[in-house]
Amino acid sequence: MAEKKDAKEVNKSEEIRKVAGAMKERGEKPRPVTIVALLKKQGIAVSSPQVSMVLKRMGFKPRKRRKAGAAAAAPKAARPRAAAGQLSIDDLLAAKKVVEQFGGSDRAIAAIEDADVAIQLDPSLSMAYINRGAAWNNKGFFDKAVDDLDEAIRLNPREPQAFSNRGAAATELKQFEQALNDLNEALRLDPKLGDAYVNRSRYWLFQSDCDKALADATAALQLDPADYRALANRSRAQLGLKQYAAAIEDATAAIRLGGRTSDLYDTRGAAYLASDDTDRALADFHTALQLNPRDVYACTSRGAAWFRAGDYQKAIADHTRALQLEPTAASFNSRGSAYARLGLFDKALADFNAALKIDSKDLTPLWNRVSVRLEQRRYDKALKDLTL
Repeated sequence: MAEKKDAKEVNKSEEIRKVAGAMKERGEKPRPVTIVALLKKQGIAVSSPQVSMVLKRMGFKPRKRRKAGAAAAAPKAARPRAAAGQLSIDDLLAAKKVVEQFGGSDRAIAAIEDADVAIQLDPSLSMAYINRGAAWNNKGFFDKAVDDLDEAIRLNPREPQAFSNRGAAATELKQFEQALNDLNEALRLDPKLGDAYVNRSRYWLFQSDCDKALADATAALQLDPADYRALANRSRAQLGLKQYAAAIEDATAAIRLGGRTSDLYDTRGAAYLASDDTDRALADFHTALQLNPRDVYACTSRGAAWFRAGDYQKAIADHTRALQLEPTAASFNSRGSAYARLGLFDKALADFNAALKIDSKDLTPLWNRVSVRLEQRRYDKALKDLTL
């Protein structure tokens, strides 16, 4: 009987990669069941779903399931299955598939429900907690995600995916020190974990460090050129670095690969607008609002595009919509500028005043108010503003 290796010394993902690579060199097709058996002989315990996740990251395609009605193999020892219409436990344990989906609300709910079943069947199943944490992340319940991922890490402190997912949740909760520690630990455990690079690039975007965000997103793309999340993050970093053509290229590629989110259209629209391509910018902001009618950034940005195009009424409509969703100094100032262009000076002044009430240190609405008072020949008030 093989001597069992110390779990603290084993990076299971790396061991799986080693065996799979050796099988590939021998011309053999890496199969989860075969790898599980080979590693068992080495004293390393892994599960088939865990092996499947690593093989997917390496680029191996899973074997196709038999269609209904095809000759079936003899049944294996009974393993609890999900009810018809739900995910199976095998699907449940493929956590990465859930993590990679944006806006997969129905699937996230199903994953959470099936994770509950899996945990009841085996409370020591760390991958079930990882999967449920990923599903909570996908639904936006980041506190619940952290709770599940805490438990996953307690059960298996050598699983890099758990640290990566917890780092992603901590980023969204703005627990930045914890987030960076987790993401760094994930990459220490598995330097080839693309998810961790994707999540850390998003962390750097939160920190407005576009250079580091760009570097991590690029590292993720070197591991998986078709990862649209990495393309999306790199596009946002490029926008921040004023690399507009590159931002448009990456955003377009991300959309083509399946990342059809309002955020991506916002990013590409902003890059188009900065490149003076107003028509394409308007089209992207329109699509973003179709995907997410409560997208304040798209409302404000489309209003700016209409203003640049000289359609001040439409600019006012979009800024009004943005203000109904979230009153900001920027939106009041932009709407006031549109009113001023139409000669509606009283409305313009009201908006500039509202902007200054929100942010008294913003000089833009103050200068705009001076301009309007000069147009009205109210020189005394204009002079008073200039001496503030």
